[in-house]
Amino acid sequence: MLGFKNVERVKPTGLDLKDRLVGVQRVTKVTKGGRAFGFSAIVVVGDENGVVGHGLGKSKDVSEAIRTPKVTGIVSVVAAIKEVRVKLVEMQRAISKGKQTILDGRDIGTAVFPNAQVKIFLVASPETRAIRRLREYEQKNISTTYEEVLEGIKERDFIDSTRKESPLVKAVDAHEIDSSNMTVDEVVNAISSFIDEKLEA
Repeated sequence: MLGFKNVERVKPTGLDLKDRLVGVQRVTKVTKGGRAFGFSAIVVVGDENGVVGHGLGKSKDVSEAIRTPKVTGIVSVVAAIKEVRVKLVEMQRAISKGKQTILDGRDIGTAVFPNAQVKIFLVASPETRAIRRLREYEQKNISTTYEEVLEGIKERDFIDSTRKESPLVKAVDAHEIDSSNMTVDEVVNAISSFIDEKLEA
């Protein structure tokens, strides 16, 4: 049940997620002090009998939880739901209104902020990303294999790049940085330099 609470019986939505069903209810604010906080009943998950759980997560810090295999395994399917995308775009714009902000996401430069001053399309090979993600999991004592992580990354890339709502594509005016053979410091320096160039131009 993905760790969701408040199990109840509801009518299945009909949107198949392997052996589960997914529906969308409402969303509350997701940031607080720069940390990602939980949704309020954004997703319901269940089986053919309509038994589901939904995440309440009010004021619960989910910064680490959203990086686990449990979440990354279904995030692309949930993210493809139109109602989720519409609400999240609305929230991201509201959070950033009147501020200079830096956001990362798979549709930030194309759907959320198509007129952003600076757009960076940060990429790395699936193999490199799998190695990096596996190291993160090992530090958190999460048991998985390189092959499983790599497969998950490739599957998410495919789903995100072929979805109807806000697909993962490079904005035509985005600057691409391939971090496959770069250290964290090198990536930070490359991004910082490009931002300085754009803002000083």
